[in-house]
Amino acid sequence: MNDTTGFLFRKPEGVPCTVYLPRDSEPNGTILFLHGRGECGTDSTRSLLVGLPRWLMLEPHRWPFAVVIPQKPEELLPWHHYEKAVMTHLDAAISDHNLDDNCVAITGLSQGGNGAMRIGAAFADRFRAVVPVCGFPRFFHTEPESEDAAIVAEVADTLADSPVRIYHGEADDVILPEESIKLHKALQERGSSAVLELYPGVNHNSWDKAYGESDLAEWFAEILAR
Repeated sequence: MNDTTGFLFRKPEGVPCTVYLPRDSEPNGTILFLHGRGECGTDSTRSLLVGLPRWLMLEPHRWPFAVVIPQKPEELLPWHHYEKAVMTHLDAAISDHNLDDNCVAITGLSQGGNGAMRIGAAFADRFRAVVPVCGFPRFFHTEPESEDAAIVAEVADTLADSPVRIYHGEADDVILPEESIKLHKALQERGSSAVLELYPGVNHNSWDKAYGESDLAEWFAEILAR
């Protein structure tokens, strides 16, 4: 077995990280993946059980990308609290594995969807595409509701010219679909071509449809190949 491909565990330094490299091909770009609340911790493994990492295992042929998978230690702190560590892991993966710094996208689910929105906007010049899944702009545990509109506007202002796809279950009672709808509306108002996919009858787990059943992998390949 080639130990320089597959899931490679980086030594934990506050924020653990796993880097995935496809076994049978050169990476077709790099994706930064941010997990949800249930995968928080410091064990470097729970972050691989849900969302995109699961589909890297089930259908690796559909996902010929390098994927950087940090693990958020604290459930009640937002991903953007750890953005310095996240971006350091991304930079290290690009450097260590000779990846193209100009072909990077960001995605995440639930709390990671919040992270994809916020870190994607904070470093919009680094990401060719931003894809939040069942995400939300304001982090409920730390930011007052009164700041919601300003955060939505800030994210939409920054990402208006970026390729954006947003996925959400219409029956989601954990993170209401209105969270994605309001960001999509704000993006549209700024002339964005962002796409919103709402899944009828689907509760919080819209990630299996997004990563496993949609054409997202093919879309990433097209975006990252430009």
